[in-house]
Amino acid sequence: MKTLRSKKGIYYAVMTSEQDKDLFYSKLGRFFCSKKVTEEMGGYQVYDTPFHIWIVAFDGDTEGKAVGFSSFSIEKADKKIINYADSYVDPDYRKKGIYLALFKYREKEALKYLPKGGKLKGIAMAISEPIFHKCGYEKRSQRGRFAYMEKEVVKS
Repeated sequence: MKTLRSKKGIYYAVMTSEQDKDLFYSKLGRFFCSKKVTEEMGGYQVYDTPFHIWIVAFDGDTEGKAVGFSSFSIEKADKKIINYADSYVDPDYRKKGIYLALFKYREKEALKYLPKGGKLKGIAMAISEPIFHKCGYEKRSQRGRFAYMEKEVVKS
């Protein structure tokens, strides 16, 4: 686990299940099996693959309780597309800037894996769509209550 930094008592770290499965699931497992989390995420259950990279928010320090997460995966076919996967913040920790911080840390980490001309893609629910727009993403399509967002990456 690599610690990114702390803001207002919340610590952010990068994790993968491939690094340490026991640690990963001890910190995030409760989100994977929660009916409430699945419902809040539009009916989609949180899942992990060997290709997922997770940004996790902890209360206090990285030994504390995980209070939110955001993840991405690299598309295997051409490695020029990064797909944002799951994002969630515990209800007791909302309205404190944690989701936006997770979003920005996720993008910063994702860019390390993306070549020039690559794309960042994500699916946004109505509540998170304004944050995608604020961070330079464009809506490509809408399917039901989900907006499909995309940002082309131009690196010098």
